[in-house]
Amino acid sequence: MKLRRSNSPFNVADKLLLVGPSHSPVTGQSAMFQEAVNVFPGSKVVRIKGTTSKAIRKLIFAGEFLCSYFRKVIEPEVEIVYVTVSRSLSGFLRDFTIYSIAIACRKKVVFHCHGGDLDRLFKRKIFGRIAYCIYRRADVVIFLNRFSIPSEMSNSSNVMIIDNCYQGLNEITTDQDPASKWTRAYRRVTYVGNFIREKGLDDVLDVIEKISERGCSSDFLFVAAGKFLNDPDFEAEVRLRAAKMKNLRLIANPERSQLELELRESNFLLFPSRYPSECQPLVVIEAFVAGVIPLITNVNGIREQFSDFSFLEIRPRDSAAVADMLVANLRHDFSEMTAVNRNAAIRRFSREKFRESLVDLISSHLRK
Repeated sequence: MKLRRSNSPFNVADKLLLVGPSHSPVTGQSAMFQEAVNVFPGSKVVRIKGTTSKAIRKLIFAGEFLCSYFRKVIEPEVEIVYVTVSRSLSGFLRDFTIYSIAIACRKKVVFHCHGGDLDRLFKRKIFGRIAYCIYRRADVVIFLNRFSIPSEMSNSSNVMIIDNCYQGLNEITTDQDPASKWTRAYRRVTYVGNFIREKGLDDVLDVIEKISERGCSSDFLFVAAGKFLNDPDFEAEVRLRAAKMKNLRLIANPERSQLELELRESNFLLFPSRYPSECQPLVVIEAFVAGVIPLITNVNGIREQFSDFSFLEIRPRDSAAVADMLVANLRHDFSEMTAVNRNAAIRRFSREKFRESLVDLISSHLRK
């Protein structure tokens, strides 16, 4: 990418090192890191491999990562290291290592936080103090909204807020008119996300059972698309329950194009998350763009940050109330509401806006 300062062009690619997770179509953090990679084509990139392997394999991956990172960060033309912040304690230790090496090599560091984890991390006695020093001393720390900024950093001059952006859902053609799906005799309800308890997949299954108890199974088609993580007992439980549900399609490890198609065809997004690190769910943004009405829990201020949009608020672990809400809105036409949501989401969460904000930030910290 070419940027321009003082009327003379320069290339960011040689000056920027991007460090973040491996690609996953169902994880917002991964999707937004890939978007950053797309913003700066040709930049140096080091990806962190996610693994559920045994400890020895994790150590091998860690060693490979650090070797790759060190080889690139020591290059003299690199000026800025952009890091997608990890959400775990072990990930923080890795981020601490990344930061320390970058500072030793006299590089600037930009952290991009995609979750509400730092506040809990700062409360740890030892690691909290280390984390506080690191993030206060970083050149920039990007947050998604004010609710994810720890109170200790609320007045920090290095804090910046940049919204997520939706991924490729704005090219809806005439035959994919979002209004047309509200004329169907049934309603399509979709869950998109990692298949873990905290994200509420078990709640989704409970809702399907409650819908069946009300004799309305034929009025709803449920789709659950995502990825099972390292919890074989939960995976076995989900697959066993899902096999008994005739109005559920369970899609494991979907491609990005399939996720977009499922959202386009949906009437409702069921997002019963109780995930403590929830911040600005990308799938909720994409639901707005796709003309879908989200049913979402108010985790970490989600209600407030989407206050300009229309959605249905639900409580976690209250499947009976969610089932009643869906049945009550079975024949309701939300097409006008979704059109307003869609236009507002395209304005606020566009790729162009995200890219412009990130480019302005990075260019302002490059050496003149």
